[in-house]
Amino acid sequence: MRSVDVLVVGAGLSGSMFARELSGLNPELEVMLIDRLADNRFDRYHRICGEAVSDRAFKELSMGPRHVRNRIVKAREIWPGDIIIEERAKGFVIDRPAFLRSIHEEIEGKVDFEQSSLRSLQREGETIIAQTTSGTVRCSKVIGADGAFSTVRKHLSSDRPRHMIPVKQFIIDEPSEEGTIEFTYGQRYAGGYSWRFPCGGMSNVGFPRGCDDNPRNVVEENARFIPIGNIDPLPVGNVLLLGDAAAMVNPLSFGGIRVAMLSAQNAARAIAGGDTSEYQRWWKGCGFSNVSFWNAYQASKGWDDDRMTSFMERFRGGYGLIGLTKAMLNGGEDRMVAQAFMHSFRYGW
Repeated sequence: MRSVDVLVVGAGLSGSMFARELSGLNPELEVMLIDRLADNRFDRYHRICGEAVSDRAFKELSMGPRHVRNRIVKAREIWPGDIIIEERAKGFVIDRPAFLRSIHEEIEGKVDFEQSSLRSLQREGETIIAQTTSGTVRCSKVIGADGAFSTVRKHLSSDRPRHMIPVKQFIIDEPSEEGTIEFTYGQRYAGGYSWRFPCGGMSNVGFPRGCDDNPRNVVEENARFIPIGNIDPLPVGNVLLLGDAAAMVNPLSFGGIRVAMLSAQNAARAIAGGDTSEYQRWWKGCGFSNVSFWNAYQASKGWDDDRMTSFMERFRGGYGLIGLTKAMLNGGEDRMVAQAFMHSFRYGW
């Protein structure tokens, strides 16, 4: 039986960033990082995403942007009623698999990283026994960074995401407007949207499954589920859930990369400091967990195109204070959605 201090399940953004942060904060801890995928399968799985990261995210992390495909300078929203809103946006479209590989290279020799799948977890007093495809591991702490259908969560928590949104994503051999990320809204997306992002010289497009026809010139097609409606990130004292495993994706913008990396950073700090409850306090006190995002999603997912047009008409010239104030004063669902809009300027992606 192998014994380690911390077992990290999932080597995606949150798991890899956690291992990086913790190995820097406390190199004396023995950390084991496992992932069920390797090589091309690993890369393909982690391309299932728009790959857009805000400039703010990298400023909050102890690293700069890496493996940038495109710089983002503008966000365009297309709403029913011929309402088009364009706002400045500062960020990057990254090559996420390459970004992850760079982190794995950084932690090489500091973290035991192997391809393995988690089969089960069982508590034995203050320790946890993990059965993996590579053998048995005894550990003091377990980090669940294994995505929307987290095996860690399934074994140690009765919580589940409030909603799973199935989406389809395509890389198409067509250029996008350089520097612009584009979102299209309408009743057919049921609270979601379709997107079109630059992806090097091609485009990354996607939408909730069944809402649009497949595009032309497809180079690669993928599918995934987006978990929204956050759950307890600390189901038991020595288990922490990160990113998608804790359904931390923003229910209004569906942005998940920034919060996944920040959850890793704060979880590592909590474990290095010897107080895992500090991680839960961070989550409850940070803007990403603001209940207004879920309330806005619940309120707007049933809106038809006319209702969207009536709400968005006040923002035809952009998201100004006057429009937001009018929506707030209107009360009801308008107030809930306007509140979320105001918070999303800072915590949307």
